[in-house]
Amino acid sequence: SASYCNTPLTIPKADLSLSANASIFDLDWGGSETSGEGLFVGYKADGGLHVNFYSAKAIESLENGDAISPECTVDGGPITFGSNGSSTLSVNNTHLAINLSGKVNFYEFGNATCPANEAIPYASVQPQKFQLYNSLGMILDQSGKVFFSDTNWYRVLYWADISSLLSGAEPDAVLGNTTAKMATPGVTQTLLTLPAYLA
Repeated sequence: SASYCNTPLTIPKADLSLSANASIFDLDWGGSETSGEGLFVGYKADGGLHVNFYSAKAIESLENGDAISPECTVDGGPITFGSNGSSTLSVNNTHLAINLSGKVNFYEFGNATCPANEAIPYASVQPQKFQLYNSLGMILDQSGKVFFSDTNWYRVLYWADISSLLSGAEPDAVLGNTTAKMATPGVTQTLLTLPAYLA
């Protein structure tokens, strides 16, 4: 289900032009100034992750029972052995991020309607001490802030701007474990226990 203008809307997979074997893993509402707002639907099919973008105008037509086609599809890469875990996506007005159990790829909108298919891997821009270990949650907000729950390192990482993260800058804040070693979990002012999904 998706919500647009506070009106709940149930959308059958077939109406989104998804194949019968497609398994939806997450969705988010957002978009760039060029694309306008719309629905981003992440799904697994044919051994890979994919994200379809449907414009707000197209979503409105679903109320009449019409099927719609995506404006574009972003290829999130193959699901390899051992990586078929929890998947999430998040989008703001500059980037789409796809997270497969801590393997995160960013896709930049630029001046295009849809994000580029060329991925920017989180692992390639951040130093070893801030690599993610089984990250289950992430948020990209419209002001550019980025949050990751680094679940098995018992911490949440925060950058004030996504451009800083992608340039290799360290997080602006770390909640929980601030060491480069595995910490003892706990629920105190300085410790977290397996932080998972963020909202």
